[in-house]
Amino acid sequence: ELYAAITDSAKDLDLVTATHSANGHVAMMLSKNFLPQESAVAKSVRERNFPISFLLRGLHVRLEDGEATVTEDKLKILRAIAGTDIDSSKGQMLLEQNLKLANDTLHSTLAVLAWPQA
Repeated sequence: ELYAAITDSAKDLDLVTATHSANGHVAMMLSKNFLPQESAVAKSVRERNFPISFLLRGLHVRLEDGEATVTEDKLKILRAIAGTDIDSSKGQMLLEQNLKLANDTLHSTLAVLAWPQA
């Protein structure tokens, strides 16, 4: 799902996490775009306490290092990313190219989302 979200320009990537506070769990969201009827100031306020450590970890993530509970599921995901069978050298080359593009896109998206907090 992450691969599809970051490689399709028509889709937006929103990041949501929950943190502990004196009032219990608090949901926090970073979004590429404004929420409906949200001003720039409101977006900034909403995002200002998003944990930067979450974004920093994401800058080092490599999609190919992800795990699946079923090995065959990971192979299906990698084949989908390659757009072909990955047993051949051509399939491996396509997989590497597409993973590089996807990882670069993910990292740049996270950097842009983190920028206002920097």
